[in-house]
Amino acid sequence: MFTMLALLGVPIILMGYIIINKIIYELNEKLIEKELFIIQQDIISAYNTLKKNGLTNNAEATTQAQIEILKRYQYFKLNETGYFYIINSSGKVVLHPNFEQGSIFNTNYAKQLIQEKRGVIHSRIQDKIYYSVFQDFPAWDWIIVISIAETELFKDRAFYLNFVIIMSFLIFAGVLLLSYLSTRGTTQNIQAILQYLKAIECGDLTNSPPKVTHDEIGMILQGIISMVTRLTSINKQLIDEIQHRYTIETALLEAKESAEKARHAAEAANRAKSTFLANMSHELRTPLNGILGYTQILQRDKNLTSHQIDGIHIIHSSGEYLLTLINDILDLSKIEANQLDLFPLDFNLHEFLQELVHLFQIRAKEKGISFLYEPVTHLPVGVHGDAIRLRQILINLLSNATKFTERGGVTFKVGYYEDKIRFQIEDTGVGIHPHDIENIFIPFQQLGEVTRKTAGTGLGLSITKRLVERMGGQIHLESTIGQGSIFWFAIVLPEATDFKKDHTEIQETIVAYEGNPRTILIIDDKEKNRAILRNLLIPLGFKLTEANNGQEGLAQALQTPPNLILTDLIMPLMDGFEFTHHLRSFTNLENVPIIATSSSVFAQHRQESLKAGCDAFITKPIQQDELLAIIQQLLNIQWVYACHTTKAAGDMPTESEHEILIPCLPTVQLDILYDLAMMGDITGINKQLELIDNRDPHAMSFIEKIRNLAANFQVEEICHLLAPYLNQKS
Repeated sequence: MFTMLALLGVPIILMGYIIINKIIYELNEKLIEKELFIIQQDIISAYNTLKKNGLTNNAEATTQAQIEILKRYQYFKLNETGYFYIINSSGKVVLHPNFEQGSIFNTNYAKQLIQEKRGVIHSRIQDKIYYSVFQDFPAWDWIIVISIAETELFKDRAFYLNFVIIMSFLIFAGVLLLSYLSTRGTTQNIQAILQYLKAIECGDLTNSPPKVTHDEIGMILQGIISMVTRLTSINKQLIDEIQHRYTIETALLEAKESAEKARHAAEAANRAKSTFLANMSHELRTPLNGILGYTQILQRDKNLTSHQIDGIHIIHSSGEYLLTLINDILDLSKIEANQLDLFPLDFNLHEFLQELVHLFQIRAKEKGISFLYEPVTHLPVGVHGDAIRLRQILINLLSNATKFTERGGVTFKVGYYEDKIRFQIEDTGVGIHPHDIENIFIPFQQLGEVTRKTAGTGLGLSITKRLVERMGGQIHLESTIGQGSIFWFAIVLPEATDFKKDHTEIQETIVAYEGNPRTILIIDDKEKNRAILRNLLIPLGFKLTEANNGQEGLAQALQTPPNLILTDLIMPLMDGFEFTHHLRSFTNLENVPIIATSSSVFAQHRQESLKAGCDAFITKPIQQDELLAIIQQLLNIQWVYACHTTKAAGDMPTESEHEILIPCLPTVQLDILYDLAMMGDITGINKQLELIDNRDPHAMSFIEKIRNLAANFQVEEICHLLAPYLNQKS
């Protein structure tokens, strides 16, 4: 420590010498600058007096003012060697103690004064170094200078420097002495503290601390002891926290493992549910199609007794209810799995709403209540959206409103709301209890009294809510018991600016095709499915070969190569996927078109069939128009119609193809059929067909087409068949 102080002492003294020297220099410089400033202010004051009196351009007044200044400072001296003088920018002497006025001051020193105009310079005059401070006064072309010998400027510097050096040494010696005296008593305490800290560094927090003294070292030691005590407490807390976290992490790990097992179980359950739904749809639709088909045939039999007719009605209603329940569950399952896709198209909003209004005005009239339609704002003619799903939503809500309203009526309001189109259904029905509002959108929850609960499956509102959300909206409900309810939602339906109605001509039914006979191979393990295709294709002139499974079909194709193949996907021995894969391996059959048929309602079967090598996919029950359009495209043939009109091969089916089966019926009748199909009301469809049959005997082919679709519960196909025709009606 003493060595360190000694090493520090020398540079400190040297630094003090430099600082004192600098201070003395700057103080003297400021003193001279102050004197010069005083003189300059005196000159400026004289000039301002002239300026104030307007005499700055008066030579006589200016000369008089200058003479007074020169007289005032003619004998000015600063100490023994300091003097004051003035020259102009030409080097002529204006005032100087040693030179006459007007003489030329032609030296390098004078040139530097003239050039720089203001500042500080050092010059040698008669073996002496002079320190000069100068400042120009442009108004009178003067350069004011004060010079003083540097020896006189710093004559007291040696005294002050010697004083500083002596005092520095004395202070330094005192510091060394005090340091020695103070450190001698604390060295042992410091060593004890260091040993104590080293023990702490090694992790020994239980080591006894040194004795605390009543000085600065004791205060430091007391702080160290307090810190160690705190560290000991924190260390214990950390150990407890680590143990606690270990316990929690162990529990979390176990919970994570349980959750992972639950997730796998849920995924397995979902897969099992999907498999079950696929099997249920495939297996239940076939017997239900038979049951419902024959009940409709028997209902037309005039020889049945009233008791038999009642029994058939009960069978038919029960079958319809079961199929509706299956379809609702499938729709709900598709929504939950995000497999229900929307198909937005341009459609006529005015006609769309008028069809709904007309349908429910009839229902309301039958029930003895009112039905009002209020367009609250201007609405566009054409919009872009999924009209089928929107119609399904509105029919569900309007049906519920009509069903639960006994007095008063239902009001249907439509208008713009925050750049969306808002649909609002108000009724004066029984209302909904507050504790039921949150539950009515849960699947299989029904509204109303027990006597009303048998009127539905309890899935309508659940599906409606999810469809609205799927379309980017949210369904809202306000209800008061005994007063009624308000359901509303708002969705984005962009205006179709280029929306135009299509007008096409009606064509006759397809009766044949042009060209050589074509052979079609039908592969299906169900005889009745093959029979349907036989009854459709043989009258058109196709030659058919049949097989019960993929294995037989492959043998038939190799023996008699067909022009086109229709194959089911799910069959024993060899299914449609494996058959397609094997067929494509034969060079002579790799280009034969294959159409896959299936009762499956899941999109993955369509994708898998196309991936396997099929050219097209059709769901069962097979729709005649769809099948014939695909056959035309794949075989590149031209149809022969009953009216002898032909259609270009390969063209896609248009609305006119659908209208081949649609007679010139009143728009109201077709609107009602469309809306009944949207609600899945098979009984209502059949009753409407009977009304059409009684009024228009020429509509037989149309009635049979719709009746067959209804018998197979293909209500969506009925909607697709009628929708283009409705859009072009006015």
